[in-house]
Parts: sequence; structure tokens; C-alpha cells
Amino acid sequence: MNKQSPNNIIDKARTKKIKLCIVTPSLAGGGAERIAVNLANYYTKKGVETTLIAIRGEGPYKSQISPKVKFIDLNVSRVRYSLWRIYKEIKVQQPTHIVSALRGSSMILGIIFSLNRKPKLIFREANTMNAIAKLEAPKRRRSIFRLRLAYFRANKIIANSPDTKADLGKFKITNYKKIKVIPNPVLPHNYQILANKPISDSWINNKNLKVILNVGRLHEQKNQQFLIKSFGPLAKKNKNLRLIILGDGEEKSNLLSLINNLKLSDFVKIVPFQENPWPYYKNADLFVLTSQWEGFGNVIVEALACGTPVISTDCLGGPAYILENGKYGQLVPPNDKIALQKKIIDVINGRISFNKEELIQRGNEFTVDKIAQRYLQEILDT
Repeated sequence: MNKQSPNNIIDKARTKKIKLCIVTPSLAGGGAERIAVNLANYYTKKGVETTLIAIRGEGPYKSQISPKVKFIDLNVSRVRYSLWRIYKEIKVQQPTHIVSALRGSSMILGIIFSLNRKPKLIFREANTMNAIAKLEAPKRRRSIFRLRLAYFRANKIIANSPDTKADLGKFKITNYKKIKVIPNPVLPHNYQILANKPISDSWINNKNLKVILNVGRLHEQKNQQFLIKSFGPLAKKNKNLRLIILGDGEEKSNLLSLINNLKLSDFVKIVPFQENPWPYYKNADLFVLTSQWEGFGNVIVEALACGTPVISTDCLGGPAYILENGKYGQLVPPNDKIALQKKIIDVINGRISFNKEELIQRGNEFTVDKIAQRYLQEILDT
């Protein structure tokens, strides 16, 4: 990529009359959906003609779409039923380039435009292939075949971490030369203002407590059961420790049962998805991610940007990439309870310390402003 100033990139996009469609399956509370909104808001603000299309336009991120963004809700209940609606809408919009935020919409777009060389398709790959690799052999083969078929049409793939790119190559999903690594555009320009908002959480506001935070979808991938089981013995030794898990998802009832069975209700709580999670990040004493795999790890960036120490599993995906192999946070092997417990205690007791300003500086390498410009340069080069 040729380095250009941000203004030159934007000016070039306007001069070339770039017309973008950003497609997302929904506006649910996931990282990919928020990235679709972030990009649409940024490009619209900068004067690049942009349309945001949601296959199912409901979800918490709907309220974060700028009023200036041209937003289209196809109002289709399932992605698989949306082929005709997407095709029809894109024919009306006549974009020069389409950016797909997530694998589900990429599959649909690859099928729709398999015999059409226009518009240019840029697929954002948000995760490693772990979920597909865990499928039973017949289903795994079908999934890989469908991915190869859809991704054959893509002009470019943007992988959000080197491990995501490597997995696409390992499973021979697409031509490796098509794949570019660009991290996620995570931080909005006003995140510090949002982080300074007051918060009514009694644990966060109690200076005598040490609060550990986990943020993410309540899902097997995020492995919050392991986090709760690892935290339990620590809480029983240190009555001032607390764990807040912030998020929603299919594992919620199982996690609540686990908390109850381990008699940890006074020490662990699950807080529903928050439109503004930033005060939690800023006021927590430690952020812990125990995922089994990650495409990137937006939540790590968010914690760093607030100056909060991070411990993460060294799983496949983005954590080691963001933390530069331990320079900006502690990494532990996945599912290693003893290693995780030791790191938590060492950080809480001050035996491991961090330079807060360095953490904030690292987090700010992943602003929407900086990363959206890199996306746009790749779009221009496509």
C-alpha cells in the first residue's frame, strides 16, 4: 500500500466517485456489526457516498448509526432468505464497491455476484476457522466448499489478524494473494468522553473492591465458564475480589447456573449488553479475556485504550497480535487455570505492573479514523 495523507485518500475517493455499500447481517451486539456502523459513519462524515445495508436492521447498534448515513433495513428474518432483496437493493444503489462486514453476508454476496464482475467485492473476514474446524466431517466439508465458492468472486479479502489470514490459506478458502491484513477499526473519536460518564454499578464505585472485567458475547468461544471456575477459588481467598461479565448470549443461563452452583453470587455477576461499556473498562482494575479463539479481540483494544491492564489467553487470532506477544499485556495458555490464577493475583497485588500511558497509546493505534483510512486505500487499490 502506498502511504498517503488521510486527506489525499479521501480526496482520491471523491475524485474517483467511489460509491460504497457496506453490508452487515444485523445490528446485533457483536464486533463485526459495530465495525460496519463505524465505517459507514466515518465515510459519510468524510463525504464519501456510502450506504449501510442491514439484512436484519434491528439491534443495539442501530442507535449508533449517524443520522447522515443512508441506512437501508431489508427486514429479512434470516440471511439465507435475503438473496433477492439484497440483489434488488444493490441494483438500485449501483455501488462501485461493496464491503461485507461478516462471513454470512459475504457468502450471500459471493453467490449473487458470481457471474457479474461489477461491483467490486471486498469481504472482511472477522474470525479464524475454528468454529468450522470443530464441525463433523460432512458438515465441515460442505461449509468449506460453500466458502470457497463464494470467496472465489471476491476481489479482495481483509483479514483482521495474521492468524485469520493464515487460516484462510490453511483451508484453501481463497487465493492467498487476495488477502490483506488490516486490524479492526475499534475506537470511536469520543470514547474518552464516553468513558468519563458516571456509572451506577455498586461494585465499580466501591473503592475497597478489586473488580475484574470480562466483556463479550456469552458463547462457548469466549469460554466464560472457564473464567468463572478459575475465579472462584481466588474470590474465596480474597473477599474483596469481584468479577463482572458484560454481555448477552446463548450461554447466559448456563453461566448463571454455574455461578449459583459454585456459590459465587456475591462475587460474580453478569451485566447485560451496554450501549456505553466504556465506564466499565475505565474503572475496572483488570480486564481478562479467556477465549478459545478470536478473530481479533476488540475488547482488548477497548481495555488498553482506557489504561486498564489486560490478561488474555494466547489463543489463535488477535490477542497476541494486539498485545505484541506480551509487551502490552499478559498472555496465558488457553484453559490453563493455574497460569491464569497466578497472573490475576500478580496483577491485583501489584507484582506485575503496566505503564498506563503506554497501554493507552497502544489502544489508540486502532482508532476508527486510522483504520478506516487503511480500508479505503485498499478499496481504491481494488
